[in-house]
Amino acid sequence: CMARNVLANNEGLYAGQSLVEEQYTFIMQDDCNLVLYEYSTPIWASNTGVTGKNGCRAVMQVDGNFVVYDVKGRAVWASNSRRGNGNYILVLQKDRNVVIYGSDIWSTGTYRKKEGGAVVMAMNGTVDGGSVIGPVTVNQNVTAVRKEAATAAAA
Repeated sequence: CMARNVLANNEGLYAGQSLVEEQYTFIMQDDCNLVLYEYSTPIWASNTGVTGKNGCRAVMQVDGNFVVYDVKGRAVWASNSRRGNGNYILVLQKDRNVVIYGSDIWSTGTYRKKEGGAVVMAMNGTVDGGSVIGPVTVNQNVTAVRKEAATAAAA
């Protein structure tokens, strides 16, 4: 079985199953805790480890919500990203972030910032907590500027 890093609509992780991307593992543990690891270090967790054992599953639902269910089928954690029925995927990315796409509707917020290259600007106009003044390139849902341009514009 080949390691994968994506869940599509109605796909899930049962106890012991995981998504893998390089040194990152997103696993539905046997103790019902959904955890993102970098090597063996936990980076993010659903903190649902006390609710059940050996029957839990995490499901990417068709409504855009990613939900952990306990052994009795009760929802014990959710991404709260419900957007209506559609095509959604959950991706464990190379930048350490787990993201639900239809358009970015939820993430673990664990991405690694890299030096140089492009800077992603939030739709509210902020970059790493500061604002950008000057020309930007708009590409559908993301606005990007080169780091040097952002620095020059802020000066």
